Amino acid sequence: MNELPNTGEVKPVTFELPDSINCAYCEKKIAMSVFYCPECRKPLGIMDIGEFLRRIDKRQIMDVRHGGLVLGRNTPDDDMLMFKFIGPNVLYVSGLMQGMEFIVCPEATASNMGLLEEINQEHGDPDELADTPRPEALNVFNTNLCSPVEGYSEFGGVWVGSQYIINRYATKKHLALLTEINTRR
Repeated sequence: MNELPNTGEVKPVTFELPDSINCAYCEKKIAMSVFYCPECRKPLGIMDIGEFLRRIDKRQIMDVRHGGLVLGRNTPDDDMLMFKFIGPNVLYVSGLMQGMEFIVCPEATASNMGLLEEINQEHGDPDELADTPRPEALNVFNTNLCSPVEGYSEFGGVWVGSQYIINRYATKKHLALLTEINTRR
């Protein structure tokens, strides 16, 4: 039987959380010590890693960190909670997104920020654009398959990293280019 070598003293893991964050719903800066935003009364959405993993297992939260087209309710409302790590083992609701938006993976976001910002400046009614074929390399995340995030939202949520989200109009107009950017990283 092989034994692991004794490496000496176990050092405790320490980290600092910020004192405050911005509410994902109303953007008001709020203390981390409260559970609900005092301005809009929505839940802050802070959870530990155990609770987060239980919710992934229950299919309430979908991992979209690889980037791609996020399917969801086809409304102009931002209604999907985006969960992001704020420190080791702690996540919070960092924002909201809507179905038919494209989320770019962190690596491609970092290396293409200028181009992504330029693409995202285009706005309009996505229904006025002709349908475009889906590129073969396109990742598709169907959040309609998620259960509601109990205690937080009547809809499912997504797990994000440091990523850029492209609005619905620009996504439909530039789907092939966004897919190429996301896959070349």
